[in-house]
Amino acid sequence: SCSLAVLLDDLDRRREQVDVEVLLKNSPGKQQQERIKRLARELSRELPPSETTSDAPSLGVILAQAYPDWIGRRRSVVTQGLHAKTHYTLSCGAGAQIAAEEALATRKWLAVAKLGGQDREGRIFLASALNIEELEHFAPEMFSTKDRLDWDDKLERVVGERQKLIGDLVVAAHPLREINDADRARALLEGVRRRSLQCLPWTDDSRQWQARVQRIARLGLEHHGAGAFPAVDDDSLLLNLEDWLLPYLSGRSSMKALSQLDLYKVLSTMLDYQQQKLLDDLLPLRYTVPSGSQIRLRYLDEGNPVLSVKLQEMFGCTTNPSIAQGKIPLKVELLSPGGRPVQVTEDLANFWHNSYSAVKKEMAGRYPKHHWPDDPLAATPTTRAKPRKKK
Repeated sequence: SCSLAVLLDDLDRRREQVDVEVLLKNSPGKQQQERIKRLARELSRELPPSETTSDAPSLGVILAQAYPDWIGRRRSVVTQGLHAKTHYTLSCGAGAQIAAEEALATRKWLAVAKLGGQDREGRIFLASALNIEELEHFAPEMFSTKDRLDWDDKLERVVGERQKLIGDLVVAAHPLREINDADRARALLEGVRRRSLQCLPWTDDSRQWQARVQRIARLGLEHHGAGAFPAVDDDSLLLNLEDWLLPYLSGRSSMKALSQLDLYKVLSTMLDYQQQKLLDDLLPLRYTVPSGSQIRLRYLDEGNPVLSVKLQEMFGCTTNPSIAQGKIPLKVELLSPGGRPVQVTEDLANFWHNSYSAVKKEMAGRYPKHHWPDDPLAATPTTRAKPRKKK
């Protein structure tokens, strides 16, 4: 109001005091005091009358109604050198500060009437103490209610509260007893986003699936008619959580509940039937070796996928194993009977002709009960040791 602006300008010129109420009481001269009282009465008449009481509102309530964006809640005290400042958060979301030695600096709530200065947070020049309950009594329309859900990193779960607000400031909050599944799922999703994908229950199967899809996307298989494969690197998955993860979070609200999620199954739904079939055909989980064993491939290693198999199971294999219709040779990790790597190759034929004899010489002494034929290409692949000699 104009009356309030005149009154405050009058008080602000003196600058020896921040508290408007103290300034009003200590105004010099009878004429000046009468002028201030008259302006205060005019101001009180200009503000909306209370429907619930005939009592006169306090100065803090009057100022809060006149400057609703400058209601301040005490936040912290910061000391720099010999000076300390009390910081407030305003209802508009901005920050403000007052010298800590001011009597008002001890108050939890302030109604700020004059704000300025060159600091990042405005300096409070004029204000009055505010009773927030009294303000709600006289001006309930200034308050609002909001239900808020958030992820609590410490509790590792979704928490909800019903907040009473004035502007951006929380006046009071109470735990929410009932939260609908959709809101709960979105809050849990935000927890996953904050903690990154490492908080999900990854298994070797799910990481292998991820690596396989990344590999097949690089093969350029448009002619197969399967459509473009989705980007499934960690960054892309994190960016698109709403698309692939959110539908499976219903009814869950904590990391403990999230740990029960079948992540491999969830990820697999990112592919349609044709894409999944093409993935299994071209980049299979397992490879059948000459012995008949179905060996699980490793797609997470650098370079080509790894086939880790005991040497005796590959007897008779003249060419290096491959997948993706021969486009990707496998890295063959040949194992001793004890399961230790003895050779890694992507050219199996070359191994048989040039390296096998040296391996045989070293291994035959260690594992005499196993087959070490002179001609591995003519030998029968096997998973068994030599039969025991009859006594």
